[in-house]
Amino acid sequence: MPTRGNKRFLVVAALFLLSLILYIDRAAISSAKAAMAAELALSDTEMGLVFGGIFSGVRLCANPLGMAC
Repeated sequence: MPTRGNKRFLVVAALFLLSLILYIDRAAISSAKAAMAAELALSDTEMGLVFGGIFSGVRLCANPLGMAC
């Protein structure tokens, strides 16, 4: 059975890994902007709204998860 110190290490490692995945995901979405905009025929303003919606959703979910830890 893991000790208290091991559990803390696992939680911190999991949070770091999730943060890294979210960072890479945001970078990938930003680099794919041109292809997405061309395929969906979206202007820069509309792409800004799409990105704002994505990041607002992430921000809204991050606050309750941060308070739960």
